Amino acid sequence: MLDITTEPTRDELNDHTVPGLPRLVCETHAHLGPEATPQQVCDAIRAQGVETTVEDVRACWPEGGKLGG
Repeated sequence: MLDITTEPTRDELNDHTVPGLPRLVCETHAHLGPEATPQQVCDAIRAQGVETTVEDVRACWPEGGKLGG
């Protein structure tokens, strides 16, 4: 059972779950700039050692494709 009062261990997480991916997508998108594509954001996240896919990144992509400002 997953204890919500502590950070889950790797074994407790689904293999396809990346904790904080929406935040990571947003931060990486902001770092790369407003014209960054989901593929570029995905590549930058993967370069940090986080396994993800373009589909996962698109699922976290800001509505309208642009960051709020």
